Amino acid sequence: MSTNPANRLSRLPPQVSRWLGYRASPPPKRPDYIIYLWSFIGAFGGIALIQAVFGQAHYFIERSVPPIIASYGATAVLIYGAVDAPLAQPRALFGGHFIGALVGVCVTKLFHLLPTEERFEQLIWLSSSLSCALAVVAMQITGTTHPPAGE
Repeated sequence: MSTNPANRLSRLPPQVSRWLGYRASPPPKRPDYIIYLWSFIGAFGGIALIQAVFGQAHYFIERSVPPIIASYGATAVLIYGAVDAPLAQPRALFGGHFIGALVGVCVTKLFHLLPTEERFEQLIWLSSSLSCALAVVAMQITGTTHPPAGE
């Protein structure tokens, strides 16, 4: 019995195994100009959509939410510019961002239990460093490493 991960993925329903990265055979190589065109369209459209939502929605404007987060640009470069990279695959993208957000919120909430807001502000460096380090380890353990998710 083989323990090759590709063999295990091939046994799943086709939609699931494809989403997890399994391909029975590699896709044919596309011309570079097609890849460049779709990279441009994807990156431009994705960032423009995020900017439009954050810049025009009254909910975000009233709460002074930053118009864009730096990790969105890094994610766009990965998913549109390095489409074949393991770190740009859907499992890493969604799983990494979910784990990074979950760990960041949990650690921040724990630090908010400090006796005063001033003490929390003094230790914000520790909170953010600990969040990032724990998120990286959690992503490694789950196989969902996505670098922008650790920001």
